[in-house]
Amino acid sequence: MQKKQMQISLHNNRQTLIKYGLMIASLVLFMALGLIFMRSDGYGLKADIISEKKLNKLLSGLSEIPQDQELPASLYIDDIKLPCDRGSRTFYLPVSLESSLWESGTLGTKDKDAGAFFVYDFRKEDKLSLCAANEGIPFYIVSPSGFSLCSLHLTGLPVLSMDQTGELTDEGLPLFSFGLFEAGDGRVSVTEGLTTGTLRGNTSLTYEKKSLRLKLKQKKDGMIQKKNESLLGLRSDDDWILNSLYADNTRLRDKLCMDLWNETGALSNPFGVVMGVSGEYTEVVIDNGYAGLYLLTYPVDRKLLKMDRVSKKLESGLEPVERIYKKKYSSPLDPDAFKGPLPDPAMPFYRGGYVLKGDTILQNEGEWDMLFKLSELMAAPDDVFSEGITGLCDETNVLENWLFYQAVGGYDNENKNHYFVTRDQGGSLKGYFIPWDMNISFGCVYTENVFYSKESMEPVEDEVLFEPGSRMARLNAGGSRAVLKSTWEKWRRGVFSDDRIMKRIDEMQDTLIRSGAMDREMERWPAGNASKDTAFMKDFTKKRLAWLDSLL
Repeated sequence: MQKKQMQISLHNNRQTLIKYGLMIASLVLFMALGLIFMRSDGYGLKADIISEKKLNKLLSGLSEIPQDQELPASLYIDDIKLPCDRGSRTFYLPVSLESSLWESGTLGTKDKDAGAFFVYDFRKEDKLSLCAANEGIPFYIVSPSGFSLCSLHLTGLPVLSMDQTGELTDEGLPLFSFGLFEAGDGRVSVTEGLTTGTLRGNTSLTYEKKSLRLKLKQKKDGMIQKKNESLLGLRSDDDWILNSLYADNTRLRDKLCMDLWNETGALSNPFGVVMGVSGEYTEVVIDNGYAGLYLLTYPVDRKLLKMDRVSKKLESGLEPVERIYKKKYSSPLDPDAFKGPLPDPAMPFYRGGYVLKGDTILQNEGEWDMLFKLSELMAAPDDVFSEGITGLCDETNVLENWLFYQAVGGYDNENKNHYFVTRDQGGSLKGYFIPWDMNISFGCVYTENVFYSKESMEPVEDEVLFEPGSRMARLNAGGSRAVLKSTWEKWRRGVFSDDRIMKRIDEMQDTLIRSGAMDREMERWPAGNASKDTAFMKDFTKKRLAWLDSLL
């Protein structure tokens, strides 16, 4: 009897286990099917998609809104208002190039009297193919006041949008609303705020496509104040640059040089800082007009180099005072330029092609003492120069700057387009150089045309003159040739190997093409000389690196 009851109990337990096992299996299957359907439904991306018949019925009795009139509503993804070129009625949706799945969110308007209607289910198409083809996805914005045919463009890059608010800062600068839209982790996010925008550059001011300096702002306690933000994984700050990249037909060279320098010479210093800047690509929309492809970057300043403010050092009476100088104009190092009266009293920050940076300009000769000493050394006999240069400037830094300019063919950096930074080392100052503005490189050279540049193989075996590095190399000052040879061999095994640099060029170009941004850049600036062809750049680079191999 007891044995029979045990058998019944085991049977019942077995039946219960089977029952619950089937329930669990059904639940898992249901969840799996749910995931499949959710994924096939555009990775959670929702939109109003209607048939042509329903669209015709919806538009019946309504008039098309004229092109010169405002749209009745904007397109949003969830609560994020998407950037728009109002002239072409094109909206931009950032998507990730790392995944073929659609971003999540709901496309629509925030106006209860208006709607956004797509005439076909674009989510059934391959997201990455749509993005690379730069194909607009048609949709209608419909309201009681009328309808408008619009277009949604996918982009694999972030989009930076600026619109004038009608307000001015205390300095009289126009204030813009600011939004930086980017895709990541399956959804779109936006960093919003305020900014000023001013033109920047020297020769680049003549380009039809302008570079801009941004100063991020916020309203606080009734005042317009600066605001630091971390943008596109770069540093957190209020001071930013939008580089138009207009002189370089490939739109690759400046960023390529930045990345290469940051992985080589920028790391050779005892301060634990990267003595170089970084940049990330973004598309830009200004005042509801598409402005093209830009490189978002930032200046070389005390924050980057972790230096004290000049005013703080002066107030504390601590010596020496570290300084930053920017070489904007090509001119030889002349001692007379850094002594005596200022060349232009209206420019107390300028001498000898250099601009003095910092929050305090004293307008005395002492501020220029390091450049005076450097120019004196350049004017001195070879033996005096060789003995003195390594005490005044960091030897490794000077040689690596020279080597870098040779490797990239940086002809626009011949004695200009660099920073000279004086740093406190053990109670005395030592000079460091930092490359800047490197779009004229890798076979792109200066010439007198509307771009001030062209591609040319002619200088492929010419030295880029960079002082004092060129003189150190020529005189073998401090055994510099052995240092250059060993450094170049290390770089050549690393980022400057033929394979790695060709791959880097391909990957950067691939991003611009797959994102659709290069096509839009060429459409926006048809006279801008932009090209997807990197064959010349690659050929020049291989020949240049081989020449440097033979030189060292």
